Amino acid sequence: MLVGIETFFQKNAYHPYATCGHSECGKTGPIPLSRVTKSSIPEQSSPTHSIEHFCEGEICFRIDPTHFRSTRHLTKNETFLDKAGIFDFLTIAIGETIREPVNTFRSFSQFTQRNPSHKAPGVSAIPADLFKQAPAQLQGSILVLVNEILAGDYDCDQDLLMAKVILIHKDKDIAILDHYRPIALLNTIYQLINIIITSRLRRLSEKYAVMEGSQYGFRAHRGLQMVVQRAH
Repeated sequence: MLVGIETFFQKNAYHPYATCGHSECGKTGPIPLSRVTKSSIPEQSSPTHSIEHFCEGEICFRIDPTHFRSTRHLTKNETFLDKAGIFDFLTIAIGETIREPVNTFRSFSQFTQRNPSHKAPGVSAIPADLFKQAPAQLQGSILVLVNEILAGDYDCDQDLLMAKVILIHKDKDIAILDHYRPIALLNTIYQLINIIITSRLRRLSEKYAVMEGSQYGFRAHRGLQMVVQRAH
């Protein structure tokens, strides 16, 4: 069941321009094959998961050893857009950054409080409520870590960036994969970093009027009522 679910979501996640690595084939749309291999070492009880890519092209019709590739890097150099002044308007000024540290503990507490409460945590199993109710000393250590990540002085481990995918049954037959909706549970520290970055991007986009005045969705102090009033 696990293999089938993983294969299903892997296939739907592929870039549409992913092509076979065989120079004479060029078939698009790889077929992912999820494999679960049990460990031969008794101390290592957890099985390992791997994804192989099968090419169904007439020339290949075999496992593609190069794991398919995206051809997006073959697009034309886009420097001509800069020379034409395409980005001279509705653009954030040079010198602005989202990497500045969180300077005050009060600001950090405000970001922490915006993490959703009573929600299932990610792989780390650390809920957001623990961050909110933690002693000041622990919150201070988290603040130091957050600032190091923002400044680029600390590289996040791969496990920190991983999401825990949960399938939620939404309709009718439980044996059909299309009747499930996947949700991704992120680690709390990862969510906190995203909240800080999103807040800064919103501030800069409003400061430099990056978005059109008619854009009301996902913006602060704007809503459906304003659109209706403007229409009248």
